[in-house]
Amino acid sequence: MFAPGTGHIAPSRCVHAGCSARIPGLWLKTSAVGAWSYPDFAYTKLFGVPLFSGFMYAAVGSYVIQAWRLFELRVRHHPPYWMAWLIAFAIYANFFTHHYIGDFRWYIVACALGLYARATVTFIPLHKKRIMPLLLSFVPAPLVNMSRYDSANRGRAKCH
Repeated sequence: MFAPGTGHIAPSRCVHAGCSARIPGLWLKTSAVGAWSYPDFAYTKLFGVPLFSGFMYAAVGSYVIQAWRLFELRVRHHPPYWMAWLIAFAIYANFFTHHYIGDFRWYIVACALGLYARATVTFIPLHKKRIMPLLLSFVPAPLVNMSRYDSANRGRAKCH
């Protein structure tokens, strides 16, 4: 989340509030359609989802906020906010509806790539300012996501 007109990250409480509003919906939906399953007994389950699983999201969100601050990240040529919100809405709407209507994720990805193609990120590691195309920052994401998916599934697997 960016502070409008500045390229700066919004205050952390806004980011936490945004994440807190979305995560329960994601849990409920993915558990309901069987994408995630928590079959073991737990005293702290809410609608079939253990509460401790939310701590991972909180930790990731906290890390992202600290990285923005420590590296003094700034986004240049960010698209208009109404367009960014429209893409974000389309992503979440597709996530919740792709089991019932068509899956439009690749069209949404194409729109997002076009929308952010001009954006660049400036950051300061080791006291030297660097500039990088924003889209380049998404290249390692599939590898990170695969390792996170693998570790999450190993953590849920029963040990015999």
